[in-house]
Amino acid sequence: MPAERASQNPPRSEDCREQAAHVRCSAPVGWRGAACTRRRVFGAQRGFSLLEVLIALAVLALALFALSRTAALSLTAAAHREETLLAGIVAGNVLTEIRLDGQSPAPGRREGQQRQGGREFYWRASIVDSDLPGVRRIDIAVALDPERRDRRVSLTGFAGQP
Repeated sequence: MPAERASQNPPRSEDCREQAAHVRCSAPVGWRGAACTRRRVFGAQRGFSLLEVLIALAVLALALFALSRTAALSLTAAAHREETLLAGIVAGNVLTEIRLDGQSPAPGRREGQQRQGGREFYWRASIVDSDLPGVRRIDIAVALDPERRDRRVSLTGFAGQP
């Protein structure tokens, strides 16, 4: 009878520890239901598994994609700001030229182009009478295309003697 019980009960943890180094037990010492498994144990595990490396690469790829997208948007925004700044300079130049003509500007439209910062800008000035006698309102629109569809800057000024 004791021999039958010994075959029915799995070996205890102490028994597993006494066996060869390639046996690992899955329960603490003193627990009777511990099952010993035969598996080769090679000291400390070194390196990463293939799955861990693939997951790390996927996370890295997503981060690099987001970073490149952000950099591209940043460059586009910087170019737009530069064009807007240069268009503002062109609008200020046109307004100053109209004011410096010497006499009150005649009502009507004027168009032209001006090179600024290595780019060609196209402007249109609309001169109309204002509510004050002798003072004209000057609305200037600056664009990048010759048809002036892409207005970057609009500037309003006044010229004349009240």
